Amino acid sequence: MRFRLALLPLLLAFVPACNTKPAPPVVVSVNSPIVPARLQKSAPGSYKSEEGRFAVNFPKEPLIVNKELATSAGVLKVQTAKVDGGKDLMYSVSHTTYPPSYGEVDPAKILDGVRDGLKGQDGELKSDKATTAGEDKHPAREIRIDAGKNGIRARLILVDRKLIQVMVVGAKDNLDGPTVEEFFKSFELALK
Repeated sequence: MRFRLALLPLLLAFVPACNTKPAPPVVVSVNSPIVPARLQKSAPGSYKSEEGRFAVNFPKEPLIVNKELATSAGVLKVQTAKVDGGKDLMYSVSHTTYPPSYGEVDPAKILDGVRDGLKGQDGELKSDKATTAGEDKHPAREIRIDAGKNGIRARLILVDRKLIQVMVVGAKDNLDGPTVEEFFKSFELALK
């Protein structure tokens, strides 16, 4: 539940922030069609997304969920691979492709909006490091947000108009364990 709530502010905050035209309020259709979740057929824990063009090792086999969110920028398709990792942690990697108009928006502005959406009003930004990902040096951010006893640790990567979010959400005291470190180290862009 916390994971789903973490994704909504991200999309809601950054879509209006990056849209150069005045936009109506963002509307998320709670009853938007959801493609039935399926388990990825791969070795337990390893996952490769052909659509997202990345590979990652989860602590166990991920559940894949596809959603469509109605926003002021149009309908955005979001695919999320997620695992309940125990110790009050949720591991996930999601990807969303934004409309062509976002190709002209400064990547830093998009990543700022995503970061601010994840932080929300109650979160405290503990770290925000600009970095790059992959051989082509795609713009990326490594962030950490605390909110009470919980937190978010995320790597946000922008590949053209595709946003990839590698995240662990849960008890902030558990966000630095060896399983979390291995999860982040295993992520690779597979663009070719």
